[in-house]
Amino acid sequence: MSQLDWSRITCVLIIWEDPDWCSPAIEPVLHALLYKLPQAHFYFVALAGAGSNASDLQATLGQVRQEYFDIALILTGAGRSPYALAYLCYLAGIPVRVGLSAEFGGGVLSIWQKPPINTQPSQRFIPLLHTLGLLGNTTDNTEEQPDYGEAPAARPDVAHPR
Repeated sequence: MSQLDWSRITCVLIIWEDPDWCSPAIEPVLHALLYKLPQAHFYFVALAGAGSNASDLQATLGQVRQEYFDIALILTGAGRSPYALAYLCYLAGIPVRVGLSAEFGGGVLSIWQKPPINTQPSQRFIPLLHTLGLLGNTTDNTEEQPDYGEAPAARPDVAHPR
């Protein structure tokens, strides 16, 4: 379980890199974060495979450096590495960088989890949510989604991809 002090998290960067940017995999992450951090500010960056394009990565770094973030969640599609984006977040001074990786986590990802094998897209980040302490401690791998309680009110401060 993660030792994060969620009460101190006020500004969250979520980087979603996947050609299928509207994948159901990200929905449980967003629900869990909004439930755990109802007063936090969220900045959402959606990149369609920008990991191999240096100019896109530099532009992203420029945007990230303009804000202060307590934590960055680097959420990548299956078979994609989070390390280029995690390194940019490191260079931007974001103290906690989280992601799924089949490789060794090293120092670029502060908190990392191996991705699940042969799972439904909607379940891809569930083990990471458990590691972060955003979901209860269950070992049940059913398709049932966690109960987040009442949905938070509309969040006008959540930045959406353009």
